[in-house]
Amino acid sequence: MPMKSLILLLLFLAAPSLAEQPRLVFQQIQVAIAHHDNRFSLRVWPDGRAEMRFPPYTTYAGHYQWQLDADQLAMLDASLQAVAQLDLSGLQARKRSQASSELIEIADADWLRLEYRDDHQTQLQLVMESAQAWDSAMPGIRELAELAQLQATLFDWMLAAARELKQ
Repeated sequence: MPMKSLILLLLFLAAPSLAEQPRLVFQQIQVAIAHHDNRFSLRVWPDGRAEMRFPPYTTYAGHYQWQLDADQLAMLDASLQAVAQLDLSGLQARKRSQASSELIEIADADWLRLEYRDDHQTQLQLVMESAQAWDSAMPGIRELAELAQLQATLFDWMLAAARELKQ
């Protein structure tokens, strides 16, 4: 076997398969907390396996794993697909433009990281200051309102799951 083919084979075998990549990665990072571990995170795989983590200073501190049923996975996909269809390309520019014209600044806003893959294609990849904070300061931007709603829904869902799993 030629060396080039062997190297390609080894790279292919060493790379994580697409099935191993999470369908959803959601993180909410609390920047106002002076702690090195300030991330709430949720990951969901295409097979419904879910994993979440709460920072040590919270009521539900720890790691949780469980299996989503088909209905929960379908509901999650529907919410994420709706947000993935939004035109987010100009969102940051519109935020900056409106914030500078109205002198809006948000200090210590949480950060949001959201990645969503459908059928192994990256549909949405977003890292930004909390959509919830910006939506309350700039309520006229529809994309911010929908992102804020999704952010709140995912976080509330995490809290409800943690309550249930902790019992």
